[in-house]
Amino acid sequence: MKNTQKNRILRLVGAFVCCMPMFMGCRGTNDYVDTAFTAEIDSLFNSLIASDGPGAMVIITHNDSTLFSKGYGLARLDTKIPIDENTLFSMASATKLFTTVGVMKLVEEGCVELNTPLSKLFPKLSNDIFNRVKVSDVLSGSSGLPNQLPKNPAEWEAYRNKYESIFFKDRDFNLYGNDMELTRFLEGVDTLLYEPGTSCPQGVVPSDPPFMLMSQLIEDMTHTDYSQWMFENILKPGGVDRAYYSAQDVEDIKSMSHGYVPAGTVPGNTKAKRSNNGKWEEYDDGEVPFFRSKGDSGLFLSAKSYKSWRRHMLDGSIVSKSAVDSIYYPRVPVAGLDSIYHGLGVIIIDKPGISKKRCMRGYRGGYASVVTWFPAEKISYIIFMNRNDIDVNELMSKIEHVFARHQMIKWVE
Repeated sequence: MKNTQKNRILRLVGAFVCCMPMFMGCRGTNDYVDTAFTAEIDSLFNSLIASDGPGAMVIITHNDSTLFSKGYGLARLDTKIPIDENTLFSMASATKLFTTVGVMKLVEEGCVELNTPLSKLFPKLSNDIFNRVKVSDVLSGSSGLPNQLPKNPAEWEAYRNKYESIFFKDRDFNLYGNDMELTRFLEGVDTLLYEPGTSCPQGVVPSDPPFMLMSQLIEDMTHTDYSQWMFENILKPGGVDRAYYSAQDVEDIKSMSHGYVPAGTVPGNTKAKRSNNGKWEEYDDGEVPFFRSKGDSGLFLSAKSYKSWRRHMLDGSIVSKSAVDSIYYPRVPVAGLDSIYHGLGVIIIDKPGISKKRCMRGYRGGYASVVTWFPAEKISYIIFMNRNDIDVNELMSKIEHVFARHQMIKWVE
């Protein structure tokens, strides 16, 4: 159990235990922008991704300058469209930061407070435990609420009878349920796994569904569809001109990627479309449970758009800089790991002796996303992938080793 919990935490915060034997300092802004640096990054991704399979878009920035930008592999195996900076990927759990910024916008407008209990915002959550769970607890992944979504036929029948689901079959519920449907079980929750606002104990798996409440909160407060409000108030002010919360809504299908898994690796994925060479299966909308949830993992965005949005978000163009500081404030320690914390929708790593790091990571079907920012050095890297077979912990470690060798960040074993 301890090893299982350790692996879960590492997946959450990313790899930062490296084999670099010496301390590496930082040097001037442009000193490391040379062919040796870009060649190392390029070689790393070329070693992992074949040109005829699914791949990744990689962008490395310093301030507003792009140090490296390149796509690897194909966005869609059926049309052979290559990945580039305009390719749309599922952001997976990295969507949480965008929803968090949306909630912070409402906080600034006086619509809600971070310390507001859920019981005051959602009348159907009437049990006394919801007086103890605050908005900030949900945003920091420390709500203490369990995940009681039905996991087998018996649980599904009990759920359907209790909540009068619009779905008759559990498969349809899993594949096509929206945020409201996927959080209805919370109406019957009467116990907490741990005290809200504290560290999730080792051995306890954090629950994602409570974060789906935040999309409902935005709709309730603005009287506007969540997707529409988010685009107009959070995404568009960040320079984003294309963003979607459902693969079904994508207008330019050529810019949309598919998520893939190696063929035969997902039990029950027998109806998925296979690549012509038989090596890959589609694994996204229509194959992945809860793929249509929006607030916690629904955003489709390009790496180019994310780069623009992050810059505007950090400079206070979307919400105030004080709101940004609140998002990146280390609130709740991650159990079992020193100097690692939950912020609001992000992970904070403030380990002594190395560069401070802010991370977002997400997995969703055949997609994986990694965004890491070193605030002191103003260095960041963005990796959007439409395959889930690459060890992201190891990949992050290798990238940050390259940064350290070129004295872009501080690192010590």
